Amino acid sequence: MSEDGIETTRLRLRPVRQMDAALLPSLITPVISRWTANWIYPFTAAMANERVAATLADNAASTGFNRVLTDKEDGRVIGWFRATLVSETPRTASIGYWLIDAVHGRGYLTEALPVFVQAAIAALKLERLEAGAQPENAASIAALTRLGLRFIGRRQHYVPARDREEPTNFYAMDCPGDSLPSGS
Repeated sequence: MSEDGIETTRLRLRPVRQMDAALLPSLITPVISRWTANWIYPFTAAMANERVAATLADNAASTGFNRVLTDKEDGRVIGWFRATLVSETPRTASIGYWLIDAVHGRGYLTEALPVFVQAAIAALKLERLEAGAQPENAASIAALTRLGLRFIGRRQHYVPARDREEPTNFYAMDCPGDSLPSGS
């Protein structure tokens, strides 16, 4: 992993930069907001500036590991990945991610998520990973289970993107060190 990011065959996960705030309002669509808890549509410039500032602060404080996903061929931003520290004992992070609508179905999540998770575990010195997914989000659930996260239950969870409680499936795993499946 370099300062420029983590590379797979087709993709690069690079650190979030202040300039990313200008892109976010045009990237967040109703589809992304539908499947995420914290990305509201429409996503305004003010929201984007706040999100990037908080993300940069989390990265600097080592309470978060956040990356934008870019296409290696043309450099365009096509997704966002985050791991946020939620507990010290055991040292646990919650992970989340989204991809722009135009790249769904191309295997990018399968390619990027394992290498992101490996890097987040190392950067944050994690002992446990957690994630939530809407019960209807088959693609995300498949990606989480491929990584080795196990279903631990369903509960109502407050979703700021829609300002309501929603049923959410939760998944978790103890961090296995270097035994995660690798990306392409």
